[in-house]
Amino acid sequence: MRFLIVDALTLGKGRRSFTRDFIGAGPRMIAASLRSACKDILIIRGEDFLKAPDDFSRGASTCFVSAMSMDMRSVQAIASAWKSAKNTHGNNSLVFVGGPIALHYRDILKEGNVDVVIPGECEKILPYLATHGIVTDFPVDAPPPGTITVANVDVINYDDLVMLNRPSIREIQGLPTSLDLISSYHNFWASRIYIECTRGCSNFKRAKIDGKGEQTCKECGSCGALETGDTTGEFSCPSGTYPGCGFCSTPSTWGGTRSFDVRHITMQVEDCIRLGARRIVLGASDVLDFQREKLEKGANQYPYPVPAPNHEALEFLVDGILEHDAITSGKVQIFVENIKASLLDEPSTCILSRIPNLTLSIGVETGSDIHLSAIGKPATTAMIKEAARLLCKHQVRYHAYFIHSLPGQDASTVRSSKQLMQWLANHGMEKVTIYRFRPLPHTAFENGFPSKSRLKEAKSLTQLARRINLQKKHELVGKIVPVLVAERDFRDKDSAIGYMLYGGPKVKLPDSIKLLDDKRVHDARITGVLGDKIVIGELT
Repeated sequence: MRFLIVDALTLGKGRRSFTRDFIGAGPRMIAASLRSACKDILIIRGEDFLKAPDDFSRGASTCFVSAMSMDMRSVQAIASAWKSAKNTHGNNSLVFVGGPIALHYRDILKEGNVDVVIPGECEKILPYLATHGIVTDFPVDAPPPGTITVANVDVINYDDLVMLNRPSIREIQGLPTSLDLISSYHNFWASRIYIECTRGCSNFKRAKIDGKGEQTCKECGSCGALETGDTTGEFSCPSGTYPGCGFCSTPSTWGGTRSFDVRHITMQVEDCIRLGARRIVLGASDVLDFQREKLEKGANQYPYPVPAPNHEALEFLVDGILEHDAITSGKVQIFVENIKASLLDEPSTCILSRIPNLTLSIGVETGSDIHLSAIGKPATTAMIKEAARLLCKHQVRYHAYFIHSLPGQDASTVRSSKQLMQWLANHGMEKVTIYRFRPLPHTAFENGFPSKSRLKEAKSLTQLARRINLQKKHELVGKIVPVLVAERDFRDKDSAIGYMLYGGPKVKLPDSIKLLDDKRVHDARITGVLGDKIVIGELT
């Protein structure tokens, strides 16, 4: 018996454009949850499965798909290809779907190819299903608690199932990490491999507006209490607004921040290095939340520095990471996924800056203080600028995220966002990523589809982001950077694509296809710019 896990994360409509070097933790945690019942487990990228579904389906009894909201079309294609390959819709061809996409459980199930949706987290429900033999003989017509099928889709309460499936950190850490399975990703050695430091988010502030930009806040004072450090309340919202930023489902799906043990994290870093990985990401909605909940009860739901970050725990974590010569010598690169500007302080910056060549990201979203408050962000523009100054002072590289066409956007907020984006570009920001707002279920903005006029209004902001990114790429010309020859250039059979070891744009390397997947670090001189996300270079 074999279980097949298909990694469709960020696959979108069927082909990854610029996230091909991303290996998330979700698929291997599915594997970890199933290993008590099945030792024969294969993880495969979604695009690879779609190229040869018959080959990968052969010998497998059940298919599990991990995906994000953006991946709906790919999930349906994968499920359909699996069913066709198995040539049956019986129990020996079950398809389970989980991950952030589970928020769209109705849409997932209505096509008829997906059998079961797992809401929320998998590390509690899947071990139960596996050890009781329910995975391979699943009662679709009478689904057990914690699962969704067409039989109960109209009667379940999604939030209740999310809470039912929520595991403790102890339960998660009791499972095998299953990092050995990353070797099935053909370029794992060059990819950014995510290791969870925390799960959930501490921002339990609420958006003041809904998806249409209309005021919903009743000024009850709870969000204000968060800002002043009052940690005594439960902070339920009288308007029924979901916690967190209005565009984000992390708090409603994964709850407040839960931190993993330092040893659990450093052991995974050690395993990655042993397997030959070169780039490792410390994953968190904010690494500065790491073990803050141990300082004060309820701190995992407070996005302001009361208490401050747990500097002792952060230092212990960094100490453990720096025990590896491969990291201190620069042969393996560590990245930090996210920080909140509202929590960054000087001691935290000093601690993080000890990691060689560190790169991290800041979620900015908008440059207007009024808009930041309206969408539920805990930071102000002053906090964002101070965070940038601290990172520059301690020589920590950073990039910033913005979102355009959010509810509440107007000409004034666009103007403010452009001003802040340019300010950050002049103060150390290496790259800006700007996303188009898309509403997610179980968020304050779940019904907030952006209008054509709002999209048009944001055009100057997206154009500025592109100009800044092009400018930053031109600043690389003439520099020598370490690269990993990780994939072929599909538009040029003699060229390869290199990933910068320390992070940065992709590098086209002409006449280098023979070095593909040699698992070595090469020096490349950047000779030109091909776009805002890719440069061209030559090996030295």
